[in-house]
Amino acid sequence: MAGELLVHPAVESSDCPTTEVMSSTLSGIESCVFSTVGNPGKTVRSGSQLYSCDALVTKVTGSFQAETDSSTAHGELLGDLQPEYVASCQALSLAWHPIRKTLVVGWETGHLRLWNGEKDFVSMVSPHSTPVLVLKWSKMGGRLVSVDANGLMVGWRLDSRCQLLSVYKVTLPSIPCEAVFRVSRPGPDLTGLARRAVAGDQVALDIFSAWRPRTAGRQVSVHQDNMAVYVATAQGVIMYVNETGKCQEVLQYSGRIEKLLYHDTEDGLVVVGMGQNLSYYSAESDGSLNEVTTVKLSGSGNAIVWAGSGVLACTVSDTTVRCWEPSSGETYTLSAQLPDVTAQTITCLAYSSNKGVLCGCTTVGNVVFWRHTAAGWDPLPPAKVQGVAKTCTWGGSMLAVNSSSATYIMKEHNLCAAYYRGMSAVQVSASQLIVQSAGETAELNTDLQVFGVCLSREHAAVWSNRTMAVYTVAPLSTINAIGSFGCQVDSAVLYEQSLVVASTSKLQVHTLQGTVKQTLDCDGQAISLSLTGHFLTVATINGILHMWDLSRREAKIHGKAKDLVDSISDFAEVMCARTNATGTRVALSVAGANLLPLPKIYVWDMETDSMLCHSFSAQESEVSRFVVNLYWDCEEPRLLVCETRRPTTQAHSASVLRKVINQHPSSILVSLITSSEHGLLIQDTRSMSQEFVSLVAVDTPNYIVPEQTFQSAVEKILMRDFEGLENCDAATRSAVIKFSFSLIIGDIDHAFKAIHNIHSVAVWSSLARMCVKAQRLDVARICLGNMKDTRGVAALRQAEQLPEPEARVAALAVHLGMLEEAEKLYAVCGRWDLLNRLLQAQGKWRDAVKLAEEKDRIHVRHTCHWYGKHLESQGDLERAAEIVQTS
Repeated sequence: MAGELLVHPAVESSDCPTTEVMSSTLSGIESCVFSTVGNPGKTVRSGSQLYSCDALVTKVTGSFQAETDSSTAHGELLGDLQPEYVASCQALSLAWHPIRKTLVVGWETGHLRLWNGEKDFVSMVSPHSTPVLVLKWSKMGGRLVSVDANGLMVGWRLDSRCQLLSVYKVTLPSIPCEAVFRVSRPGPDLTGLARRAVAGDQVALDIFSAWRPRTAGRQVSVHQDNMAVYVATAQGVIMYVNETGKCQEVLQYSGRIEKLLYHDTEDGLVVVGMGQNLSYYSAESDGSLNEVTTVKLSGSGNAIVWAGSGVLACTVSDTTVRCWEPSSGETYTLSAQLPDVTAQTITCLAYSSNKGVLCGCTTVGNVVFWRHTAAGWDPLPPAKVQGVAKTCTWGGSMLAVNSSSATYIMKEHNLCAAYYRGMSAVQVSASQLIVQSAGETAELNTDLQVFGVCLSREHAAVWSNRTMAVYTVAPLSTINAIGSFGCQVDSAVLYEQSLVVASTSKLQVHTLQGTVKQTLDCDGQAISLSLTGHFLTVATINGILHMWDLSRREAKIHGKAKDLVDSISDFAEVMCARTNATGTRVALSVAGANLLPLPKIYVWDMETDSMLCHSFSAQESEVSRFVVNLYWDCEEPRLLVCETRRPTTQAHSASVLRKVINQHPSSILVSLITSSEHGLLIQDTRSMSQEFVSLVAVDTPNYIVPEQTFQSAVEKILMRDFEGLENCDAATRSAVIKFSFSLIIGDIDHAFKAIHNIHSVAVWSSLARMCVKAQRLDVARICLGNMKDTRGVAALRQAEQLPEPEARVAALAVHLGMLEEAEKLYAVCGRWDLLNRLLQAQGKWRDAVKLAEEKDRIHVRHTCHWYGKHLESQGDLERAAEIVQTS
């Protein structure tokens, strides 16, 4: 059968969220590998996350297909590259250089072909006359070995002109089946590295030129390349070949060898045999092997990869992955969380050390992910491809999945979602979105690889990086395409009949059919584009804020431009900029001079030309947080909500990081009230679950977030101040917000003035809850009176006898059912006895006993006694007796 090498382009990815990126239409695909250098390729989605790859080579029956840099969107052949054609033979092996953009391919005839990203493939002088079965690069690319079916093994080195030169030839005793290079431990041998670089060692020169003595204040270890290699034969013999080509037998394995893996931090070799037999050997300096341990894993899987430092991940059965640490012998399992219950098994595994993500693909096309953290392995939302997944591989931050029907390239992206006055749209696949409005849901299917979406009252616009498509979505039952047009799109917003599109060089206003109505002048490239109401906000790469009013026939400049470099210290660039509903304030999150996000939120008050700031830096009991997203309320111009996240790398040790994870949630929504006189005041904070994706919008009384199961577009999370007021009218919403603002700044007169016309008990109950947050018992007494809550008034009078103000407020919180707030208040004022009683009342007996032993020692026996009584009433007499004896 004839074989052919074809190079296809991959799409440049953008920062906008997408889903499935690219699929190859060639049939008979056998395997795929990635280059870790070059430009990014296309994208595919995994729940709230998406994945892709730099340069991909897919092995087809008789041919290979390489994904390299290009700007086309469908994987066409690279126009200036001539396919390499070899008659009557197949390509059997291939290997990317770990540092350079260099590909080596071995053919059935023994020929070797080299591609360096140029127009043509280069034919090498090959000593092989039989099929090339094995091609392997060393860790740093200093040595390549090729082994053919006759057992001829050739060592190669790559010179400065990207040509392969033969170093040695070795004849092995039988047919080879697997090879793996040794890995040297990192070390600071700069002298030897420099000496080899001066002597002409190109790999040493590459490493030495790229090395910096300090990165972010930490010493960087230099990895030396180890050019010794272990080779396994079909008869179970393991040979050791050093860097000069000296060959020796080091092990006779009892059985067939499936795979060889070398430890990345220790001198150890893992031999994978038939039937999930894993043997771990320590390697001496001369290459000899000493057996350390052998295990047999249950199940019928055959995929095994390194999943982090010293951890092996193996498929065993169904959708279970077993992890084994050869050094310690510890094992544990990971289970996939899949949306369907179809019988399936994991066929292949791949691990990305850059992202700390383990990927597994199943027989029905599900792609599952786990991310490694200090607390263990956290499952991520799965992705889906068509057909039976056969192989998967990472390249840089991107993933390729080769299935029985196509090859998919994936890259992690932010979620693509939009919201406009009750209408929402969320991306669920590469070219599909769910649109929801007034309780109705519909699917929006496009022909694009969707990178972004925006909404207006009647229309939706979706785009890839080079195409924009506009649809009518009112009513949802008849979604129709208005048209599509070509243009470069970095981001876009939609207002009535106008579409504002930002690209690298231009900011233009289009009609819905694509005609350019107006070009907006701004100082530099637009890197942040947002629309609130009819106010357009643009932040440029030069740190200039521009605003336009889109309510007129043509966009009109709104206010003067603002130079942020002069207003914000340590300013580098804007990450996000949004204007409030009245166009009077602009909220900003920015990056500092080191291009890391600053733990601050800035608000530019246009009327006073002042810059307000609130810091999320670490306090005594908190950790620093960064603003990753921010939204103004759709109508209330003073209400701003920030999505803040804890940095995952802040702790210096795993134990400290586990403590931080347990005590401080990853994402917190912080509601702020903005005032020219009082600055930025925190109104409320809300901790989000680990499954939380992102904030999409704020529409009082709800936070708008993506729905986790994607059965609908978004989910509405009710603000605490509006509990019981889900369906209140606009006047009530305004009154509650004004009351909250006045209560925060201590203006009681205006607080009561805002609610003087309120007669609803539910509203007064909500206002009483606000008094707990503001710790204003005087106002709470009036609220309870309007509620006609005599028991609450009595409880408040009794609480006045407590000396601690926080304890008095906690008593009110208990009466209103705000038990979590009450626990925090009792802890703040040190009333462990009252906190103990509260825990007992909630049935949290273990927490109560623990608190008594640590903080409330005087009540240990009392707590254990009542815990024993509780167990006795439950019929657990043995446990009750044990608790009583302990007390």
